[in-house]
Amino acid sequence: MIFSHDLFFIFSLWLSTFVMGWISWPIASFFFGALSDRGYTISKLFGWVAVSYLVFVLATLKIVPLALWSLILVVFVWALINFFIEKEKKCIRKNILDLRQILLIELFFLLIMGFFAYIRAHSPEIYSIERFMDFGFLKSLFNARALPISDMWMLGEKINYYYFGHFMGYVLLSVSRIPPISGFFVLIVWMFAVLSLNIYRLARDLTALLPLPVLTPIAKKLILASAGIISSGIVLFAGTLHTSFWLFKYGKYALFHAPLPSFWYPDPTRIIPGTITEMPIYIFLVADLHPHVWGLLIGILALLLLFLVFHDSTATLNWKNKYLWLLGTLLGLSYITNSWDALTLGSLTIFAVWIKWHAFSKLKLAILGIALALGAYIVGLPWSLFQNLPIEGIGLVRAHSPLLPWLSFWGLYLALCALFLGILWMLFRKTQKKSFAVFRPYRFHLIIIASAMLFLALMEIFYVKDILAHGEWFRANTVFKITTELWLWLGAISGSIAVWSVLALQKLKNKMLLALFLFFLFLGPAIYPAKAIFQAQISGKKLTSFGTGLNWWEKRFPSDFEAYQFLSKIQDALPANDKIRNIVEAEGESYTDVSRFSVFLGWPTIIGWPVHEWTWRGTYDNVGKRREEVREIYTGKDTEKSREILQKYRIDYIIAGELEGQRYGSEIKKEKLKKLGNAVFDNGTTFIIKRAR
Repeated sequence: MIFSHDLFFIFSLWLSTFVMGWISWPIASFFFGALSDRGYTISKLFGWVAVSYLVFVLATLKIVPLALWSLILVVFVWALINFFIEKEKKCIRKNILDLRQILLIELFFLLIMGFFAYIRAHSPEIYSIERFMDFGFLKSLFNARALPISDMWMLGEKINYYYFGHFMGYVLLSVSRIPPISGFFVLIVWMFAVLSLNIYRLARDLTALLPLPVLTPIAKKLILASAGIISSGIVLFAGTLHTSFWLFKYGKYALFHAPLPSFWYPDPTRIIPGTITEMPIYIFLVADLHPHVWGLLIGILALLLLFLVFHDSTATLNWKNKYLWLLGTLLGLSYITNSWDALTLGSLTIFAVWIKWHAFSKLKLAILGIALALGAYIVGLPWSLFQNLPIEGIGLVRAHSPLLPWLSFWGLYLALCALFLGILWMLFRKTQKKSFAVFRPYRFHLIIIASAMLFLALMEIFYVKDILAHGEWFRANTVFKITTELWLWLGAISGSIAVWSVLALQKLKNKMLLALFLFFLFLGPAIYPAKAIFQAQISGKKLTSFGTGLNWWEKRFPSDFEAYQFLSKIQDALPANDKIRNIVEAEGESYTDVSRFSVFLGWPTIIGWPVHEWTWRGTYDNVGKRREEVREIYTGKDTEKSREILQKYRIDYIIAGELEGQRYGSEIKKEKLKKLGNAVFDNGTTFIIKRAR
């Protein structure tokens, strides 16, 4: 069965995550033990993040190499730390969990992974959008022995981009013994399941602490489960009101026998001119392992911790506050995973800390705030010391979002927030003393709403300047990276808002009317995933295997793919501490098929996707120079000049294939290339020249 190999890999990652969760449960329970599952679900993610960061630091300091034995060693040390913590604190024994609940969590984890794996297995191509970049990072990590890693698209330089999420993926796949090509999609499936379970837990527990009417135990369980399912569904599956508008048009045109409006699933992601606004379901369908997706994992950890900060009456503002130490760590991790999240989560954390402890000394608040920022800075140092983020400053937005497209994207959340605030104000007005104490159980919701609305407003006023600053897409990165985190925040509280709003109303008639309103509000966003999944993954596609991620290459450029297989065998035969060779292949434009050898071998080329390197480094000077040097190698008449360039970059292999032929046409000097070394591969269309350094 084609899909059976994928099931084995899914089971392997589930099993290693199961073990990691048990290993990490004592410390996870120490921080997250107040959750209804005693921190069991979050222990899976918490453990992998902790182990990955420990390896990241040790590999950066050159204390241990990037190798399976060192990963296992760190896992063993982490297990020992948890063992002694449990022995001392008795975290698990204090927070005993029902075995049936554990089995249910694991069952749903496996089911969600299996369900989404089935969807993704219909189109498992590592091709288009950002998949080349993401896989290149992953493959480069498998080749590396130390950090920071070499840039596969700028030979001789280190990657100048945030990649801790990819590093975490490398750790997960290495420990689970899953090869990178199949593992690319297994990681996506794993992230989807981990997020789903933890969003459910946050929404469920958040609802449990809201003032609810008296309910039977079974009814309360159903209500809490409904809140969790709604939030998890909205964050990971929901579309936007763009589908609601389409549905209205569809009904209108069908009624008058007019041509029916078309539906194309990427449309909502480009609905606001000059921006990119992607929902998680779209991201997971197009198979990105981009930093903003990895950032969701750190985001849900931070949200769960902030939730506990608010509802732990024993937590006070001092150096012994365990939550503050972990919050500082998570902010540092957010910076090296997706640096934009340090801005959003950092602002949310500062606001939350101030609201929680505003009655304390302002000096004490300031000192601990500085300590929080300093802790985050120290955590980020193993990455930031080697990075130079290409930010040119802050600019004023010169073209704002048109109202209707903006509402079509954010309208679902705006409606839920308005509903929540309206009912809450109504309850406040009904209290006899008009006391603001009525708002106390809802502080977490109010902080999330206020912070999200602030960022939505700020994105219409300011943007961070980068290389796109002077064009139509000047704020694309600002909106793109911040939107994903805000979607998580607002979605995480949406389930509790929907459930609580219905229960808060007294009259049955009002409850029915509100339930009807919510049905129509959710209808369009609920239809979107069904149509998007069908269009993106099912229609015209067959169920296959994650291991067929390079089939596109074999079909489109069979001669080049044969050359890749040849070099891949050479790479496999190299010793573990010497897996990298330098290559040159055609330069070309970003988001095209060029740079395929550097991506899938993880071997650095002179210059890869140029716009990406320009974006990462903030200047085109070196990019443009290298493009000219590569062109000289392939099309120049001067053999000695080509030799000098090859020697400058210490090139091991020159690749002349189908894409090089397309790129340079009749200008390519094949005979000259063959004089630059020894031909080690030639299938009549593609040849590879090996040269001595």
